Amino acid sequence: VGSIVGVPADLALVRMQADGTLPVGERRNYTGAFNALQRIVKEEGAIGLFRGAGPTVGRAMALNMAMLSSYDQSKEYFPSHSGSG
Repeated sequence: VGSIVGVPADLALVRMQADGTLPVGERRNYTGAFNALQRIVKEEGAIGLFRGAGPTVGRAMALNMAMLSSYDQSKEYFPSHSGSG
């Protein structure tokens, strides 16, 4: 859920960074993050804010699974091997 909420801000950041690498005629010339978000909604619709959400959510799911499983494993391992268990 958290990764979905952050997608629009991440999209605005990526677009603003990539804007400088485009040829002058193709630049969007965003003036800031809010301007970028506003123009994305105006030009592409509200759904445009979530372009690229699939890979972002997939990455977040994989990362969370890895963190949770390693946390559980370490909780089982360390108390029995540290002498305080």
